[in-house]
Order: sequence, then C-alpha cells, then structure tokens
Amino acid sequence: MSEGQIEVAGQQPASWPGTAPPAPRPRATPGRRMSATAANLIERVLPPSTALRQWVLTFPFSWRPRLAQDGELLGRLTQIFVETVQGFYVRRAALARFKAAKTGAVTAVAKSPLFGVGP
Repeated sequence: MSEGQIEVAGQQPASWPGTAPPAPRPRATPGRRMSATAANLIERVLPPSTALRQWVLTFPFSWRPRLAQDGELLGRLTQIFVETVQGFYVRRAALARFKAAKTGAVTAVAKSPLFGVGP
C-alpha cells in the first residue's frame, strides 16, 4: 500500500488527495452537544449587546433518578431557581436605579449516564 491510502478489511485501498486520510469526526458526546448549543445561543439567538451570566443548578446524586423520571418536579424546581436568580437581578437593578432593566432565562437539562441518569 502506498502513502495516502488506507485499507479496510476486505476492501481495496482508498486514496485521498494529499498524504493523509481525513480525520475522523468526533463523537457527539453530551458535553459537545451542550457546547454546540451554547455557541448557537451566543452566535445566533441572543442579541450581541446583551450582558450574560451563566448559572448552573445541580442536584444531589440521590435526587437525580427521581428528577429524571418526574418532569413536573424537575420543571418546578427549575422554575424556582430561575425566579430566584431573576429576583436577585431585579432587586440589584432597582438599587442601581435602572428603570428599564429586563431579565430572561434559557434553561437546558443534561440527562446522561455521565451525570448519573440516562436518557
């Protein structure tokens, strides 16, 4: 076999222009998907002049199987968290005398064996 060729079991060698075969595509892991989602939000969805803060809500490992099965409970806990964070920023804006300050939230739930629960 010459340089720039690859042999797959039972098949003839395939050639690529150049000297090396193309790099394999990375596996779509939960971390890569979350990173791609965040990049999409920043680059294509949220206004560029928006001040952003990232908050992470995590639960004890013993709660995770229950929350993975009970979407209503998970939704309510997430809502309490978001309302608490937004209330913090509303009070902070009022102290600084900002009259037109607004808040918003984007939430994402990671359900993966890496995080103690499966899809």
